[in-house]
Amino acid sequence: IIEERLVHKLVIVDGKDSAQLFQVNNRWLGKSFASSHSITGQQYASTMIGFDMIRNHPCFEPNDLVLQMDSDIIIKCNCDIIRQCASIFERDPSVVTFAFPIPSKGGVALQHLDKAGKPFRFEIRCSFLHLDRLVAMLPLRAHDVKV
Repeated sequence: IIEERLVHKLVIVDGKDSAQLFQVNNRWLGKSFASSHSITGQQYASTMIGFDMIRNHPCFEPNDLVLQMDSDIIIKCNCDIIRQCASIFERDPSVVTFAFPIPSKGGVALQHLDKAGKPFRFEIRCSFLHLDRLVAMLPLRAHDVKV
């Protein structure tokens, strides 16, 4: 897929490089251990390593947004949904992540807060990330990582 120019770089973290895992856990979680998965089995280390690789890439500029999604996601819409989602970050400087909206027959409602004013949770399958804002929050709280 690299030869076909579908991706720029593959990030492979097999969990065997303990120095790399110590570094990512220390930077992102403020913890000194060589774990790559949470207690319940969710992998997180390669995602964080990928975020660092993006931020260090020459094309990345301050305040850039990243659209991250699973490879089986298909996007179809008749509007500029990406620009609309990006405007959420412009309007609210506290937004760090924003789930890509799911269209319905009634249209797409772009909301980042629930009716009680609480932010929606992070959506891992398809979401926008403001990496600079996320990194400014480091270290993140780690309550369910394997040690």
